[in-house]
Amino acid sequence: MLLFLSIFTVLPLIPQASPQKSEALVLAVTPAPSTVPANGGEYSIVVVQIQNSTGFPVPAPADTPIILSSSKLEVGSVESTLTILKGAKFRSTTTPGVTTVTAAATGFTVGANTLTTVDPSSSPMKLVVELSPKQQPPETNATGIVVVQLRDANGVLARATDPILVSLSSSIPSIAKVDPSITINAGQSFGQASFYTAFTPGTTRITASASGYAIGSDTLTDEI
Repeated sequence: MLLFLSIFTVLPLIPQASPQKSEALVLAVTPAPSTVPANGGEYSIVVVQIQNSTGFPVPAPADTPIILSSSKLEVGSVESTLTILKGAKFRSTTTPGVTTVTAAATGFTVGANTLTTVDPSSSPMKLVVELSPKQQPPETNATGIVVVQLRDANGVLARATDPILVSLSSSIPSIAKVDPSITINAGQSFGQASFYTAFTPGTTRITASASGYAIGSDTLTDEI
């Protein structure tokens, strides 16, 4: 059975000042989460973002064709192209392993990141939060992905044996708000929500909690 993973591109956010034409632009690839089950599921997990040389998100100068590739076809393959603001699909095999997803486009520094597929544990003990992207310019209602994973005592990805209601919160809502809750369904290893930034620079912590599980959190920075 093949695993299909949809690759989403987060809307390029508009900072207060556009980059200089001579500035090097970088494609940042961020799977969220970076580890998924090799179980034939379908997941929307990967963000491709345009950044400047300091890692700050910048708007796409135009519709930008991106060439995608996977380093290990025995682990998974990815659609050959996408355009920023559109999406592509990643296809995993049922063979657990690690592959590198690479994004390239004319005029941009190549971006890459690893994606791992595993056989999940059946003993979830704690929650792990991953945000993508972790840094954004402050802009009202710009969105990103919040992923809440289940992990066992050894940090291995785990699957839920029953539905798990997870509560989400932001330590400073004036910087970013988050969906109030998600449910990780039985047999699944993670769930997804969204965060929404406001026009306030700073750092906030997104926290996930559920009865009987160790809490997890990750930080988001809105930076001018």
